[in-house]
Amino acid sequence: MTVKEIVLDSIQNLPSDVTYEDVLEQVAILAAIERGQQAARAGRVLPHDVFKELDHAAIREQLRLAQEDIDAGRFLTQAEMEEEVASWNAESLRRDALEKRQ
Repeated sequence: MTVKEIVLDSIQNLPSDVTYEDVLEQVAILAAIERGQQAARAGRVLPHDVFKELDHAAIREQLRLAQEDIDAGRFLTQAEMEEEVASWNAESLRRDALEKRQ
């Protein structure tokens, strides 16, 4: 299916009283799923045992801060967002490696 077909199909399944915000959220979810699938196809994934070792409290805090930015109308470009996520992952993995050495 093309992106257009996927989006149209998804929107058709929303309730009749859908808002513009609901539609935007649905498209954002579809885009996030596609980015995740692309990352998986490119091998940019973490094995489950590595994921379990991540500092989930720090990740939750980053997500909370990101939600505050969204709520305040501060948005990042796709490139800026990818750079932020990469830095979070690198920092978390670095911290984990240091903790294991101690």
